[in-house]
Amino acid sequence: MISRMSSSNEDERIILNVGGIKYETYKSTLAAYPNTFLGAMFQERNQQLRHPTNGNEYFFDRNGYAFRYILEFYRNGKLLLPDSKDNDISGNGLTCVSYKELLQEVDYFQIPIEDNLEDFPSNEELAKILDGFIQTLKKCIHHLKREFVKGLYQFVIVFYEVPCINISLEVINYYTAPGNNTIIKLLKPYSACAYSILDLYGDKIIDKFNSRDDLYISLIDCNVPSPAHGKVKVLHIYLDASFFDIENVLKHSKELN
Repeated sequence: MISRMSSSNEDERIILNVGGIKYETYKSTLAAYPNTFLGAMFQERNQQLRHPTNGNEYFFDRNGYAFRYILEFYRNGKLLLPDSKDNDISGNGLTCVSYKELLQEVDYFQIPIEDNLEDFPSNEELAKILDGFIQTLKKCIHHLKREFVKGLYQFVIVFYEVPCINISLEVINYYTAPGNNTIIKLLKPYSACAYSILDLYGDKIIDKFNSRDDLYISLIDCNVPSPAHGKVKVLHIYLDASFFDIENVLKHSKELN
């Protein structure tokens, strides 16, 4: 009888409320890793240190979206890191998190990463993401040229430090002038990492684009009214009239010749 009660206690289902997002698991799943934060917390000897709400629910004021990766460690024994190519809103409404955000939660919950380092992207992989973002900005400028956009500060893109959740695509991680859905689609894969890329490499990126005489880009740091969105980086794109070869375009026009 005692043995059965102990087994039942170990298999007790609990709810982890992390930043308002609830996850359900077994105490035994967490206790299997006693050297981690949750593993130590749910050891039987520490029962008096736990303070559940609603019977079996425990609240943690942490990143609820990143926690799904933490819980997968307890279930599978290794960190199943997010694919760097899927930095957008997933079909179930959850926001993919950056590696920086994930590492913060890994550190807080004391998850060992020594055996998972090979799963983190290499410098070469990060360079590919950086280059892809720069190439995407070029595509955005090409799109603006097709729409004959010109003039100082007529086009802005706002990159949010914290991606928004479950709201319209236009403000997931950037805002573009109305009607530019093409640019939104181009930037969508970088919705989670664009702010960080600009924070780390913004000056070099701007210098590269501004090497042309007919194109000018500036980057401004701002705060937004909603604390949940953190800071923003505002990218102003200016296409000078000389960016458009007006006479040569006219020469190829069948309607005007």
